[in-house]
Amino acid sequence: MGVEREEARRWVRRKRNFYTILVVYLGLSVLWLAIDVLTGTDDWWFFWPMLGAGVLVAIIGIAMFGVTGLFGGDWERRQVDKYLQQHEGQKNEGDAPG
Repeated sequence: MGVEREEARRWVRRKRNFYTILVVYLGLSVLWLAIDVLTGTDDWWFFWPMLGAGVLVAIIGIAMFGVTGLFGGDWERRQVDKYLQQHEGQKNEGDAPG
């Protein structure tokens, strides 16, 4: 059980780190857009750094989670198990005598 728990902790840590990277990317994208709009230039250059950073975020995601990413081969099974666990708890609460 300890090995499974440690593996789950590593997975959650990687997922949290990737979400952090994604939020930073989105924040930078908004910043680049704001700078582009506020400088008043006629050409829209902000999408070039967005594209470059987006490629880097994609490469990081593939390196962290593999090609199948967050939706790996067993993703559907895990989601079904999660759903059943949640609804099993609700069903048991509903069956309690009132």
